[in-house]
Amino acid sequence: SGDGGTLIYLSPHADRLFGREARHFASDPGLRHARVVEADRPLVADMLRQLAETGRGEAEFRSLCPNGSPCWLREECHLLLDSEGRPWRRVGLIADVTDRRLTIEALIDSENRFRALTALSTDWYWEQDESFRFTKIEGAPGGRDGAFYSDTMLGRRRWEVVTVGLDAAQWAAHRAQLERREAFRNLEYGVIVGEGQEPAFVSVSGEPVFDDAGAFKGYRGVGSDITARRRMEKAVRDNEARLLQVLEATSEGVWDFDIAARDTAFSSRFAALLGFADAAELKARFTFAEALHPDDAARVLAAQEKTLAEGARFDETYRLRRKDGGYGCFHGRGILVRDEDGRPQRFVGALADVTAQVAADAQLRKLSAAVEQSPVAILITDTKGDIEYVNPRFCQSSGYAAAEVLGRNPRLLKSGETPPEEYARLWQAIKGGAEWSGELHNRRKNGELYWEFVRIIPLVSEKGEVTNFMAVKEDITLRKELTAREQLRQEQMLHHARLIAMGEMAAALAHELNQPLAAIANFSGVAERQLAQVPPDLTRAREVVDIINGQALRAGEIVWRIRDFARKQESRRETQDVNELVRAVVRLADIAARTREIVYAFDLTPGLPPVVVNRVQIEQVLLNLIRNGAEAMEDVAGEKRLEIASRLVEGGAAVQLSVRDHGCGLPDRIAVDLFTPFFTTKTEGMGMGLSISRGIVEAHGGRLWAAPNADAGTTFHLTLPVHREPGE
Repeated sequence: SGDGGTLIYLSPHADRLFGREARHFASDPGLRHARVVEADRPLVADMLRQLAETGRGEAEFRSLCPNGSPCWLREECHLLLDSEGRPWRRVGLIADVTDRRLTIEALIDSENRFRALTALSTDWYWEQDESFRFTKIEGAPGGRDGAFYSDTMLGRRRWEVVTVGLDAAQWAAHRAQLERREAFRNLEYGVIVGEGQEPAFVSVSGEPVFDDAGAFKGYRGVGSDITARRRMEKAVRDNEARLLQVLEATSEGVWDFDIAARDTAFSSRFAALLGFADAAELKARFTFAEALHPDDAARVLAAQEKTLAEGARFDETYRLRRKDGGYGCFHGRGILVRDEDGRPQRFVGALADVTAQVAADAQLRKLSAAVEQSPVAILITDTKGDIEYVNPRFCQSSGYAAAEVLGRNPRLLKSGETPPEEYARLWQAIKGGAEWSGELHNRRKNGELYWEFVRIIPLVSEKGEVTNFMAVKEDITLRKELTAREQLRQEQMLHHARLIAMGEMAAALAHELNQPLAAIANFSGVAERQLAQVPPDLTRAREVVDIINGQALRAGEIVWRIRDFARKQESRRETQDVNELVRAVVRLADIAARTREIVYAFDLTPGLPPVVVNRVQIEQVLLNLIRNGAEAMEDVAGEKRLEIASRLVEGGAAVQLSVRDHGCGLPDRIAVDLFTPFFTTKTEGMGMGLSISRGIVEAHGGRLWAAPNADAGTTFHLTLPVHREPGE
């Protein structure tokens, strides 16, 4: 956390650095410095001070490893600020640099030993005769090597013992030089002084000796034991090789700028980072100042000059042009190295490619901003359901502050209005690694109820294990209220339209009722006459009464059919047989159609699967289409035939109903606006019938459209999805 008091994330590598103690860092991050040796604690304190003052700090210090042995650790830490400039996060990296430190210390120790042994080494004097055999060795070093020179080499030539360091050609060149009586300097080679022993290395210089007559008498000179130096040089080379291997094994490139010579040496890794084949090509074609991105040049060069002038640590992130011309993002760290007199000598440092990291950080910041500014509430829990994160929208929606819900379970939002079975299905789905979505009726902190559409997604690790659950929640309270209002308004309009239709059918209804009522009146008179006869004709009277009863039932059926149609009903959906629904609507429509002499023709496919619909609403749609078809044929001479068909479409997924008239048809310009609200071709129409009808059909998951007939008239088609039982 920004104040350093809470550990939010710790990588698994901490267990290898700190052992079992790493688990306690969550409650006290400062425990990572508990084992720092006393002498290095000021370095840690200085690093934390730098972090507080500048936003970044680094230090190398010794700490006791879990096994009790000391190790060197390098810690780099940065302070991240939020949009208002307040501390938001502390992030850092702790690396074990023991091997590198030991390598450097070994190199320094080797150099010190080399200097000491060189200063303490002594030369000895030797003489050879004209055959190049040793005749005198004085002042030879003590110990085994000195005894070998004094006892073994007298009377022998240099090359007559087992030697190393010079091959046959080099020895031949030396002998030829002796034969020419030439002086030689610093001939270095090694001799094997004992079986299984390391060779002893010497450096000899000599000059020819002549008598007064000018005759050659042999050679004389001095020798030095350079075994220690050679061993030091080998140790240095080995250390340098190991150090180079360490540097090459890392992902960073290294530079070494010689201030006096104004010359820079680069590692091969540095060259590879910029796309060059090797350090030689990089050195020939690369200039740091020219490769810097123009937007970064002034800042970085100023930091570099400050390092060279004041010795300040160089720590910058910048863009460099690669060999291919593209820019990469790099992080450079460097220090100023001074000589023994404190004068600036070298500027050394390391370069790391952070292009991917910078891109990832930018992407992370973008995603973080998207989550923080998201218009929907986002909540993340652990696998037990305890809340780990909520975004600001969640707080606005629920009324809870983030601090009030972190560590708690989302059940605090429960209102008791959502059935327990829904929560059981929710947990069964997400525990199995599947997503769940649905509507929950929750309660805000102030007690107010609200609706949310929630989608819960299991977050899976690289190993395929569920690590967290993320809930994306949208407040749909207003939407549900508007939907309910719209549904109520639509039902009211449908009811109004049905009443209007009933009013238009009033005349036809009177005509329809007049027939059974007239029949009842006439047959009542016949019954009276039959009963008035002496004796009464009871058989005939019963027949007449049966007729009267049938006509009364017919009148009652007509009245109840109209009453049922006009009655306002609840909006619920039930399984219906489409063909039966069509026949019921036609019986109702036939009351008015008879005044127009409409002839119905049916082409209903038997055995159609059922549909789940609001019967009243679909009846309204069909009645509207049938009445429109009948009205379209009012001025048609001859038979007025209205064809109604049903069939299975869309591969068995839907049922299609078609109402076909043979009227005047629709002009193209009118067909375009046919379903537009308030558009009508009738002088007294409201223009809402087809618009409402399309809304009803689409709310059922179907479609409603019109198409002109090839001969004359128009056909209206509507589809309704087929009802399937679970498992079908």
